Amino acid sequence: MPVHQIYQGNCFEQDADSTAADFDPLAEVLRYYHISAGEDGHEFEDSPDRKNWLRWTGKPSHGGEETREIAPADTHANKTA
Repeated sequence: MPVHQIYQGNCFEQDADSTAADFDPLAEVLRYYHISAGEDGHEFEDSPDRKNWLRWTGKPSHGGEETREIAPADTHANKTA
């Protein structure tokens, strides 16, 4: 979605109340896009995405990687939608 849609307020869940005193537009945009602080947006090498890729495929996640380590069980299994 183009950034101007965010600025226009089109990237909030329907239950978001932009008139509330404690309204946090950044938190609402992150909630709209299902981005979890502390889980999403960190280094790829130790990320849940890389661990799942290794577990699912057993293949390197990028050309320079030589490891075929097996990651632990699905790190997104308990994540609520």
